[in-house]
Amino acid sequence: MFMASLAATYAAWGKPVEAKSVHEELLARSAREYVSPFLLAVSASANGQRDEAMQFAWKACEIRDPQLTAFGKHWIGTKGLLEDPRFGELLARIGLR
Repeated sequence: MFMASLAATYAAWGKPVEAKSVHEELLARSAREYVSPFLLAVSASANGQRDEAMQFAWKACEIRDPQLTAFGKHWIGTKGLLEDPRFGELLARIGLR
């Protein structure tokens, strides 16, 4: 969760290279250990990769990722996701909107 927050923070600070580096680290980790798809959605969104972010968000919905339901609507890291109307549809589907 801290790394996804770091990616979002770097993006907010106007440091896209650092945000992308954090996202790539999360992707690398997901190849060898569990990383929540919701957190991958947050870090992808922070990098402006909206389509990739939504793929991860829908994966989080499919597996009923508890971080999606706990943090999907009210966590500052989801600001980028909340700007995408498709994420609003996803939240409505799981009853968070």
